[in-house]
Amino acid sequence: MKRALITGGSYGIGYALAKKFAKNGVEVILIARTEEKLLEVKKEIEKDGGKSYIFPADLTKTNLEELFNRIYSEYEFDTLVNNAGFGTIGKFYELDIKKELEMIELNVKVLVELSHHFLSRRIKEGKGGTLINISSLAGFFPIPYFATYSATKAFVLSFSEAIRREVEDKKIKVITICPGGVKTEFQKRAGIKDDIYSLQNYLTADELADYVWEAVKKSKSPFVPGPANKIYSYIVRITPIPLITKLGKIFMKMRLK
Repeated sequence: MKRALITGGSYGIGYALAKKFAKNGVEVILIARTEEKLLEVKKEIEKDGGKSYIFPADLTKTNLEELFNRIYSEYEFDTLVNNAGFGTIGKFYELDIKKELEMIELNVKVLVELSHHFLSRRIKEGKGGTLINISSLAGFFPIPYFATYSATKAFVLSFSEAIRREVEDKKIKVITICPGGVKTEFQKRAGIKDDIYSLQNYLTADELADYVWEAVKKSKSPFVPGPANKIYSYIVRITPIPLITKLGKIFMKMRLK
């Protein structure tokens, strides 16, 4: 990797990936809604000797094709990290439907469109590259009270693994990352209890970034970081859906505020 575009690059996982990539000599292009925070991240990366470029944008309200072409023409990048996303928790019929649809827009539609622009451009030019899509352990099974989020991540997992096979002879790597719990602002925004970290062995965003770097170097996909999460991902895949959703309902009720 020489230069990477990272969506949601100002907080959490995106921020940790930006630091990890920059530390390893990769120039980073960061997209996020808040320019002030992007400037802080840019300053931190460049203080440590890295190179970064920022583009403030709300991806759900932006012409993605124009944005992609503008960035690519100025700073041709060989890696795209689709990281931007969020979740909500609660009874689906009680949640704000506008927020649910916004989640689908960001977690699914934006990811698909940016993936298409990136792959078609790199393949047309006969150039290799790496596409990293951030899914979730939640993508392996339906989760009550987390219904829309787990469904969007199931889409990301299925979509990414399918196109991975389509482009494997085009010098393009597609890596699907399926993390379990990670300590970020995600939990607060989703409305999950503050004691969540005492109930599970959550990774820090920096620990996850280390795992992602290794997964990309070794072309591992789908990649579930952490031994416990790997075991869990196998268990949920062989457990009948009626049972896993019943257990999931009990588990998730503990996390409702």
